[in-house]
Order: sequence, then C-alpha cells, then structure tokens
Amino acid sequence: MNRSIDEEYVAGGKGINMSIVLKRLGVDNIATGFLGGFSGKYIEEFLEKEGITPQFVSVEGTTRINVKVKGEVETEINAAGPSVGVEHSTINELFQRCFKRRRYCIFSRKCCSRIR
Repeated sequence: MNRSIDEEYVAGGKGINMSIVLKRLGVDNIATGFLGGFSGKYIEEFLEKEGITPQFVSVEGTTRINVKVKGEVETEINAAGPSVGVEHSTINELFQRCFKRRRYCIFSRKCCSRIR
C-alpha cells in the first residue's frame, strides 16, 4: 500500500482554468457548464472564493475527479464523469445565458463529449 504525504484539491479543467486566469487578470466572467454531486459543489465554492460567478446546470451523478500522482514518474487517472442527458432546451438556455450581456464566450469541447 502507498500512502500520500500530502494532498491538494484543485478545481480545474479547460473552462475553469480560463475563468480563473481571466479573473486574475481583472476580467469579470461567469463560469458555466454541467456539474453534479459533491465535487460539483466543491467547484462552485472554489469559484466563488476566486470571485467568479458560477452558473452551472445541475446534472445527475458526480462531476469527475481526476487524480495526478507526482513523483519520479507522473501518472494521471482521469475519471469518465457523468453522462449528461439534458434537454436541448436546457443547453439552449445555458447558451442564451452565456451570450446575454457578454462579448465573448469560450467553449471547451471536452465538456460535451458525454452529452446524450
């Protein structure tokens, strides 16, 4: 059995990372997408602490948790995450919220890979 000395929990991913960078550069923004479960709640709280407004669609299941093992050899274990089965009207509403009063929207293709 291997036991870690220390752990670090970080909300991240393409869109979340972009929101954090923009905020740190002084650009107010809204983070949106699909979140679920305790890990989704953690991401929303993390973003709020960063001063970013979270506006996510709640989904069944748990937002994926990825494990990065750092050492002489680095290993990544990426979970599949939930399958997002939302109505097209919900996705349309999400896009409408994104474009309302915004000049730019950044989309991450990976977030949509498991939409049914």
